[in-house]
Amino acid sequence: MPVSITSALYKKDGEVRELRVSEIDSESYNKYYKGHLFCTTPNCEARLEFVYSTSKPSYFRTWKHDNHIENCIYRFERIENRAGINTQYIIDVEISPERKRKALKEAYRLSQMTEEELEQRRKKRNLNRKKTKTVGKKKREALNIVLNKNNNESGLESGGRRGPNLLKRNADALNDSDVGKVRVLIGFIKDVQYTESSAIIKVQRKNKTVDVKFEEAFFANSPDYQGLFHYIRKYINEQNKVVFTGVGEVRKAKNGDNYEFVVYKGDEFTIENMSLLMLASYYSR
Repeated sequence: MPVSITSALYKKDGEVRELRVSEIDSESYNKYYKGHLFCTTPNCEARLEFVYSTSKPSYFRTWKHDNHIENCIYRFERIENRAGINTQYIIDVEISPERKRKALKEAYRLSQMTEEELEQRRKKRNLNRKKTKTVGKKKREALNIVLNKNNNESGLESGGRRGPNLLKRNADALNDSDVGKVRVLIGFIKDVQYTESSAIIKVQRKNKTVDVKFEEAFFANSPDYQGLFHYIRKYINEQNKVVFTGVGEVRKAKNGDNYEFVVYKGDEFTIENMSLLMLASYYSR
């Protein structure tokens, strides 16, 4: 069984120092440490990467394709001929409204779980996951999830292709690998800003804030949502820790340090498991 890696050597510009996992988070790793972390065993030059987790303690793991030296306690044997996919074609698969609804409900359910419950869920999924080994590569197309950014619903998950699962991310867990991809965002609403033609919901988790943007395309697709965002401010002023869940596209913010999340349609986000139309109806009674 592999030994957990809880510390790493930071080497850059002549500086060498040991770092514990607890001293790093996703933001500092991507900004300062990525590509400069190495195994702590003397003479072992295997690079390490930081892995952030919300359901278990974060940890270091060996950089892909790097190997530890013979006498290193972190040395392991790589399994050859594991299943490989030769993706000759990439097919864009749009998400059906039903899958969006299910993803948002599941995200809200996860937001209500304790750390212990999340850990039990992770262990159960790992037990149910079957290990497979395949020799050679199987040729098939790669399925890429995309959002339908206008009202044209044709071609949604067509041809019997359901597409990959929608990956869920807490607001503090977004990273560069999510940029340009469709994700389900989870976090607490910190603030809301709005005009007649745009809105921004600031979603926070731990020490990270993500701007969730509703731009011109959103109001073109969902005109009934114009003039309703002030109800969100009213609601968060009355409630404690209001949960936002949304299906959208991750972008890098203009300052280059943070991430943005863009929602294109009214059925792609919820406020404490309610649509904005439901929330507006609640206050209009």
